[in-house]
Amino acid sequence: MDIEKFISAQQLQSSYKLQIQHHFMPLAQQLANSKQPGQALFITINGAQGSGKSTLAAFLAQALQQRFALHTCACSIDDFYFPRAVREQLAQSVHPLFATRGVPGTHDIALLNKVIARIQDGARGIRVPRFNKATDDREPLVNWPYFERPIDVFILEGWCVGAQPQSPCELNVAVNSLEQNQDPDGRWRRCVNSRLANEYQAVFNAADIRIMLKAPSFDAVQAWRWQQEQQLIARHGASEHTLDEQGVKSFISYFERLTRHCLAHLPAHCDVVYHLDNTRHIYQCDNKLATQGSAFPVVFTDLDGTLLDHHSYQCDEAKPLLNALSQAQVPVIVNSSKTAAEIHALCQALHLELPFICENGAALYVPKGHFITPPKAAQQCDNYWIMPFAPPLGTLQQCISALAEQFGDSFRSFSQLSSKRLSALTGLTGEALTQAQTRHYSDPLYWQGSDEVLHQFTLAAQKLGSEVLRGGRFVHLSLGVNKGKALHYVMQMLAPQYSCPLHSIALGDSHNDVAMLEAADTAIVIANSENTAPILKKRSALFSVHAGPRGWQETLSSLALIKEQLAADEVRNHG
Repeated sequence: MDIEKFISAQQLQSSYKLQIQHHFMPLAQQLANSKQPGQALFITINGAQGSGKSTLAAFLAQALQQRFALHTCACSIDDFYFPRAVREQLAQSVHPLFATRGVPGTHDIALLNKVIARIQDGARGIRVPRFNKATDDREPLVNWPYFERPIDVFILEGWCVGAQPQSPCELNVAVNSLEQNQDPDGRWRRCVNSRLANEYQAVFNAADIRIMLKAPSFDAVQAWRWQQEQQLIARHGASEHTLDEQGVKSFISYFERLTRHCLAHLPAHCDVVYHLDNTRHIYQCDNKLATQGSAFPVVFTDLDGTLLDHHSYQCDEAKPLLNALSQAQVPVIVNSSKTAAEIHALCQALHLELPFICENGAALYVPKGHFITPPKAAQQCDNYWIMPFAPPLGTLQQCISALAEQFGDSFRSFSQLSSKRLSALTGLTGEALTQAQTRHYSDPLYWQGSDEVLHQFTLAAQKLGSEVLRGGRFVHLSLGVNKGKALHYVMQMLAPQYSCPLHSIALGDSHNDVAMLEAADTAIVIANSENTAPILKKRSALFSVHAGPRGWQETLSSLALIKEQLAADEVRNHG
């Protein structure tokens, strides 16, 4: 499925792509998993006016059709409104307010039941009605969507879909001026409630899965409904049946009672609830469909000696898996001692438009727009939001200077080494070397002393509040930060962005990766012929047979969770 094409066709903001990737695509997978052979799946979506329920229904229909090969019909309960002539008869015989479409009692539930029954029977040649809000009337039969093949999934969305009836005492007090002035005796709202309690409940109770887009307040709903009306006018032009802003406020009064009731009580009856803020962005998801078995992987990887070859800095053997993970939307987050400049260049080359962690957990870089809102306390720089965890470089260099008084003969800091010497040690030249020298939080040490002196150095550094980490080529000093703490922060930041549990997978090859490996749900130690394998104390680990990108590819691709995601993506893409 082409997400960009869907966003363009629906005239959505680019930020909607994140909601698709983090929430709605996993939801589509869960819905597909819920489909039983030989039985149509009935899904309802509740959302107040302007909440995005029609867009969600359209996306799920496309995703289920194109990525899971499930013949899907999505429609609104609005499409089952009685024709205008019937509503005018109701206005004369029952109550004048029934002339206005919207509330329970203005829908042709008999027709809806007939459509659902035919879908559940696996019938062919089903026509589903369409209602034209611009003309305030039902479309002619010739314009109704026609489904030749049996429907696998039926999605019904609407503002009152799934609503529960109110108790009689709740109907006594009017909620707004419309009810006070035009329904003073409560006859209209009692009739609405009676219809909702009877024929509507029979439909709603037949649903297999119930989804809700929960607005933050009724005031937000009113603002959204006005936006919706403006879009309708932009597409079809103004007419006698379109509304100005005051008209929208009056119109939405018809829905206020049940909308407030749904916001307060419906979440408890739903399988999936997306909590929206005032800008319609999801800030929380309650998902009863998500189980531990459907956890989504998040990969954290070291670079030198892990994803990259220790000598050539290439990752050709890992690229096919990297591409497959990207296609399956599995995040691969770099967590390295390298600088932000180095990682940025690498991510561009590998087309990884994802957050990354630089300088041994010193800072998190998030591409602007990757999340709907930036991380709290984040700084802005170029195209990134930056979340620093470490103090400024000057603080660390003061610590290094203090240690140099006793151990100065045993090391040279990165900043002290000439470009020629650094190039000889790292194999880097030109722009790559300049990127490695562009440091904001760390100053690695080229260690020339013995292991015994390094032990003494470590003890002295600890007294100054610094941790010593051995990397592939250099010794690193850290002031209260490490790769594991950064991993934990990222997982906390990602959790609200997804509609399913997350499972962290970390890959590293050296001692400065231990904190990251121990913080992950699954740890993979990549073979390293240059140094002894890191020792994990807090958890067991998987060990690769081969070093570098070959070991990265072989071990990561062998995980059941990765196999599951790649297999699911294969099914989605090829049916």
